[in-house]
Amino acid sequence: MGAIASFAIMSNRALSVPPAIETVNAPKALAETTEIVLIPGRQSVIEFRNGETIQFISLADVHQIVFSTDLPVDTGRASILVLKTIEPLRLKGVVETPSIRSVREEDYPYETIYPTNLVVVTSDQNNEKRTYTFDVAVSLTKTPQISNGVAIVPEVLPPTEELLILTDGRQASLQDIRRGYVEALKGKYTTYKDPVVEKIKKFLDLARHDVTFLEAAKRAELPFSVIESLAEMGLQTAATEVIDDKQPSLLRGLIPPIRSRDKF
Repeated sequence: MGAIASFAIMSNRALSVPPAIETVNAPKALAETTEIVLIPGRQSVIEFRNGETIQFISLADVHQIVFSTDLPVDTGRASILVLKTIEPLRLKGVVETPSIRSVREEDYPYETIYPTNLVVVTSDQNNEKRTYTFDVAVSLTKTPQISNGVAIVPEVLPPTEELLILTDGRQASLQDIRRGYVEALKGKYTTYKDPVVEKIKKFLDLARHDVTFLEAAKRAELPFSVIESLAEMGLQTAATEVIDDKQPSLLRGLIPPIRSRDKF
């Protein structure tokens, strides 16, 4: 029981550990203000992993927060911005927000937030400029469960599903082809023992992992006409829910029918 309890405690701790750096899709970061929380004695990072480079940085209050970049901004190649807190300064003529004071053990409240904001202008490979805004806060929480910054990443779009265009103009998906394969077995156009079945299974597995239909058929050494026939049968099944054995199919002749003694 002791070992189980210890494992449970470790698991809970592991679940509470924040990621090293949070990731934010670039469209979301452009549309919304992203929060950055600083901890005295620690640094926070803003990293542009979307191919953009930093062209301009403006921090609203520079009394207690400073920043640096991985490369000089004027080189046009900087992509990482590092923020950290410093002892409060007094800059004449600059409006400052309330000080966070020196950080001492007895000064630690449960949480103290000191808000300001940051503007970062970037450019992409086409020299198109984009403006990102960040809310920057300083937290004096003793054990903050926060990450070490954010990374701006490209938006990942879901892959476009490939469709097979049949001779009559209908479009068949991988699901239709798979449905046709099941119906071919149920309708006894072939059996599990037929070598073509292994080729069809290989084709389906490759296509499921985003290999194009044409390339998957080639790797599986399967005539593409068989794929077209399965697609047709799958569409017929989806439309009628029952395959009429009297209705001709392109699959007949391509995959031999099973003998009566064969089982599947």
